[in-house]
Amino acid sequence: HAREQQNYFVYDVVLPVFEGCRLGIDVRPDTIAEYHGLSVIKVSPGHGVDRWNQTMQNNPTLRIRAGDCFMSVNGVTSDIKRMMDELRVQQELRLTVLRRPEALGSAG
Repeated sequence: HAREQQNYFVYDVVLPVFEGCRLGIDVRPDTIAEYHGLSVIKVSPGHGVDRWNQTMQNNPTLRIRAGDCFMSVNGVTSDIKRMMDELRVQQELRLTVLRRPEALGSAG
């Protein structure tokens, strides 16, 4: 579900694991306002996140894209190392994604 939080667009994603397919994202630690998370630098075509994005044809706002920040990964927040570890685990991922206000206008 999507919501606004201090002018940021925040939404939850349940990302299935595509068998034999890596996530295909580059992330880096980031701090946005008081939130510590992982910012998406790149989404590689043909991998897990891109494949999930393709299922969002009817709701492109919820596609994960460069500039988005994962505030929570499988319930882990603020602990960057544990969040990275969760991204590496081959299981369903529950993500809370924060999008900066300046990125809201682009459908990316």
